[in-house]
Amino acid sequence: MSEFAKFQIIENPNSKQKQAHQEKMQAFVMSRTGESVARRTQIIFIQLKIDNEIKGSVRLVKELDLLAVESIWIDEDIQKMGYGVKLYIQIEEFAQQQMCSRIVLSTYDFFKSLSFWLRMGFQIVGEIPNCSNGHHLYYLQKPLVAKK
Repeated sequence: MSEFAKFQIIENPNSKQKQAHQEKMQAFVMSRTGESVARRTQIIFIQLKIDNEIKGSVRLVKELDLLAVESIWIDEDIQKMGYGVKLYIQIEEFAQQQMCSRIVLSTYDFFKSLSFWLRMGFQIVGEIPNCSNGHHLYYLQKPLVAKK
């Protein structure tokens, strides 16, 4: 290993730094799969509007045959009214249309959403205890069955 190697943490990378990373990553993936990462990664938003006001949304990332729930929120004044289930149905239908093999996500215990995801059929596949001020981080997945 070179003694001149240098590491630098860049908290807010500029567009040139991001592009350099993306190009190297794309070249690596292309060499292994024959496909471009750019064609295989997609960011999707689903919004919940009530009376033309945004009351919830979810940010999804589709990569390869996985759909990741990156973040989700529902306005507190409409929680416990079934909108979370309806939003999740939209997520799963999108995943099925995109021929995803599974949906994945992570959640902290302080979000109080673990029981919701378990009711939706997700399985805990990993847990990191005491990772953020004593809270637990859970990793979940739901394998999808292809619809005929």
